Amino acid sequence: MTIKELLEEYRFLINEVKQLSHRLERLQNTKSHIVTDTVKGSSHQNPYHERIIPITGISKKHIETVERVETTIKKRIARTRESIAKIEEFIAAIPRSDIRQSVECYYMRGMTWADTAKEVYKHATEDTPRKAVERYLSEF
Repeated sequence: MTIKELLEEYRFLINEVKQLSHRLERLQNTKSHIVTDTVKGSSHQNPYHERIIPITGISKKHIETVERVETTIKKRIARTRESIAKIEEFIAAIPRSDIRQSVECYYMRGMTWADTAKEVYKHATEDTPRKAVERYLSEF
């Protein structure tokens, strides 16, 4: 994957972490899934009248499944955060301030090139930041 593709992926990665975190939160709320069942039984002494006894508990199988899914989601969050950190480190290492700001505006904040030009260069056309960033990224 090229650095440009990684930069374009940035906002999607941020959104993925949010979605996975919400999913993990909802999943943790279902962990205490209580199941109810009934059994037939009688007393130990005479008269042995059969009766139905309700029992409740937590499904061990359900908890194990939830924990497996939680582990998978946590691994995905960690991988995604690692990708985000690499992108952040790359941007922080850009030596020129105007290019670094342009990359942040366009790729991280989702601004258009025209808005990026206004934000960074004040009176430039949209081609100014786009070409500066393209020239810089072509080095990689």
